[in-house]
Amino acid sequence: MNTLLNKTIRTACIAPPIPTRNFDYTAWVDGEEEWLTGYGATAADAIADLTEQIEEYFYCEDDAAPAAAPAAVAIVERWNGTRWTEHRLVWNGTQYAEVA
Repeated sequence: MNTLLNKTIRTACIAPPIPTRNFDYTAWVDGEEEWLTGYGATAADAIADLTEQIEEYFYCEDDAAPAAAPAAVAIVERWNGTRWTEHRLVWNGTQYAEVA
């Protein structure tokens, strides 16, 4: 059984020099950088894209039970105007929520 429950998803703003902003953020499973990568206009979009790819990778439509679970923690880097800061998001069973 494959699981990502104890892994961390990391995100970064890469803002490539292209006309669309749909690929500004990237998300990956920490320690698995050469594996799947999610992209999106926001960090949340990149995490959602990565999660969808992981589900497609591990799940078959015929599977009765999922073979993988979303990562328990996601780390999002945000620019506060002077420097990048890390924010922890925790999976609450349906979505990622920021931890104070």
